[in-house]
Amino acid sequence: MKSRLIPAFFVAGVMLAVCAWADDPSSKPASPLGRVLSELRKIQPPMYDPGKIEEGLAAMGKDSLPALREARAMGVKLVGDDELATDRYSTPDGGTIVDGSPREDRVKRLAEIRIGVLDRAIIRLDWGFNPPDVLARWAAKREAKEKDAHQLPGQLQHVADPLVARAFPDLLWFWVAKPQMPVMRADEDPSAWPVRSLFAIDRKAGVAHFTDAKALEKFFRANLPPVKAEPDAKAAVEVWLILSQTLQDHAAFPVERDSLKITKPDGGGWLAGGRASQGMGQAGQIKAVNDAGFVEVKMAFDAEGKLKEAGENIKVRPGLRPICQSTKLLDPDPIVRTMAERELRLMGRSAEAYLKARRAKASPQLQAAIDRIWRQILDDEHDFGW
Repeated sequence: MKSRLIPAFFVAGVMLAVCAWADDPSSKPASPLGRVLSELRKIQPPMYDPGKIEEGLAAMGKDSLPALREARAMGVKLVGDDELATDRYSTPDGGTIVDGSPREDRVKRLAEIRIGVLDRAIIRLDWGFNPPDVLARWAAKREAKEKDAHQLPGQLQHVADPLVARAFPDLLWFWVAKPQMPVMRADEDPSAWPVRSLFAIDRKAGVAHFTDAKALEKFFRANLPPVKAEPDAKAAVEVWLILSQTLQDHAAFPVERDSLKITKPDGGGWLAGGRASQGMGQAGQIKAVNDAGFVEVKMAFDAEGKLKEAGENIKVRPGLRPICQSTKLLDPDPIVRTMAERELRLMGRSAEAYLKARRAKASPQLQAAIDRIWRQILDDEHDFGW
């Protein structure tokens, strides 16, 4: 049998191709962190679709958890220097959105969205379940006669504060707000949901549902770790103020650290109190359109450090709310149109979710009007720093 000789030029070509592959970084498998960052870069304005990216990150499996946590720790560095170079974005319908806010603000917003995706993917891999699915199944099994009882009334929000996680390491906390008119119009049928609901999910996917401060107080008495020192008491107050505010129909007010006061009574135990607040603003200031006021709490702990009682004092002045302003953008009365536009511009970015929900169901003419007012909101932010 004759042996077949491989031509020398063919061997040389193969070797050159192998060397070229070795020298080309794009041809090599990406590191776990590189894969995560590559997925996150797919989340871009103006049309964010983080759901698909979350699914892709979760599909990487538990081995990717170190890389996901490493990416989570990057903060605003999740947005590269080469991103958001322009403030003009094309929409799928051929339009253009101009986000005139400073690049620093746009970077912060995009980083927050990407961090939210990372948090959800980490929870799914670390805890072994997807919280929205758990709560959807819980709602479907509720024993309630109201027609809306078996479906969550709005979009879930994760309470991601580290203080809450340290106080309850085996629980995940989420809250949901029932959309106000006209996103969800009131009808003749009573609702099974309050304006706000708070949920705690344990490691076995068990669900606890809270609708008021009394239920939360009962849970704290049974599950809050004992207070052994002053820092524990201060942390308990902060955790209460963070969670309690998710049950209240106003924006979350920041906790005033200077307001945290701890005393140790002669009979033992601890007395602790604190306050979260948002300033009212001066007359004529844009700040006056936002929720403002305060939430105070006083907590008493027994000699063993267990919570005995918690009492709140709440005073809130509601700010502007989306009611029906977007539906009045085409009103034949110019005064009504002007009032609607003015209120939406004053609400600024806080009206984004409302406007998107209305736009999805609007006529082409109203969609164009909503797009116009959104561009005006972005221009206001750029011109006035709102």
